[in-house]
Amino acid sequence: MASAVNLVSLGTVELKKMSVRDFQAGLDSMTPEAIDRFRRMRKLSDDHAQALGTYLHNRPDKRLKGPDKNAKKSARGKAAEAKRVADAAKQAQPPAKEVKHDNSDGYTKLWVRLQAWWEGVDVEVVRRRKAKDDNPHEGLIIEVAEVDPYNDPSIHWNDARVEVVQLAWGKGHSLPGGDAHVMGLVKPLLLKPEHTVIDLNAGLGGGARFMAKKFGLWLEAYERDKDLSDIGNDLSIDMDLDGQAPIVQADPNTMDLKEDKYDAVLARELFFSLTDKKSALENIALSLKNNASILFTDFVLENRNREDDTLTDWRAAEPFKPTPSTMEEYRELLADLKYEVRVFEDITVSYVDMIESGWRNVLNSAKAGKLAAPMVDMLMDEGKLWQARVNAMKSGRLKLIRCHAMMRKGPARALSDSMSV
Repeated sequence: MASAVNLVSLGTVELKKMSVRDFQAGLDSMTPEAIDRFRRMRKLSDDHAQALGTYLHNRPDKRLKGPDKNAKKSARGKAAEAKRVADAAKQAQPPAKEVKHDNSDGYTKLWVRLQAWWEGVDVEVVRRRKAKDDNPHEGLIIEVAEVDPYNDPSIHWNDARVEVVQLAWGKGHSLPGGDAHVMGLVKPLLLKPEHTVIDLNAGLGGGARFMAKKFGLWLEAYERDKDLSDIGNDLSIDMDLDGQAPIVQADPNTMDLKEDKYDAVLARELFFSLTDKKSALENIALSLKNNASILFTDFVLENRNREDDTLTDWRAAEPFKPTPSTMEEYRELLADLKYEVRVFEDITVSYVDMIESGWRNVLNSAKAGKLAAPMVDMLMDEGKLWQARVNAMKSGRLKLIRCHAMMRKGPARALSDSMSV
């Protein structure tokens, strides 16, 4: 086989049959950017993957350079990378004597505070219980760190909060359940590489990146918070998925979606916080292709006329003013907009289980590890939102629904077309 063969143009069967020698010869004619794109888009055999790794090790000129990747990041991402480089340089120096603080710095041991907060009891109750425990856990050591603007509590989505949510929900995720939950949610969509998909509430982008990798998609992902979208897109860049799953800042209240564009629309816990969900769902209906799907989860009221303290606390804790519907109001709205509802179910119990499982992970991490002082406040601050949601759902006043609906669009018909009555 000629050395000038174009690897990109080869079919899967042809590529699989190619010898390692010819495969590496084909790489010679490709730019670093083309090789990186080829590596991400094509499923390689073990032999070819190993050959590609060996080739890039021996040919540094063919590697995609790090600065090119970092140049695409947000200002915050570039600063974070510079800080990582500086921290690595510090670690190479002889370690300074560690200064440890326990309760003397004004912080109660973090795991004790978390346990008391989650159980709704006084800190002293947990302390006394610990004293009676035959095998008490070690207390958390709070490390005193230098002031870091990226761990400044005045920044809504600072590094400490990002670490907290990933401890709870999984790497790259800012909503409960992680990759496994996303997989279960999107299963009915029957996603394929040729599909055009949009995620309207991407957060850190974990769900979007999972779909991109799992189904070979090139999708769009929106996030309303500018800081969160920047961090999420930086994570996509780090994973070489910014082409397939870029995270873009956009206001869901004013989104302008192109007509007949999408095979699937995903929206997790979004519509309850929009000022006009009917307009949003109508906009989405127009953007869907014929026989395309919308899959969404959302908070709903059990009864619009039954308010209690748990709902009041929940409304106060939400970062965006909630305007939830009831399940029946949703059914009527979807019917008015001509959606064909395939699944409409209450998933509150499983959602609460995921939340509590995630916060147990946080608590266990706090018991076992060392966390910087800024994370103490961020843990409690982030926890207030999820505690308010859990309390409202456990009271029965608030529920989480999952809906899968399709949009059936008949063919355009001219006035001269015959009609049957």
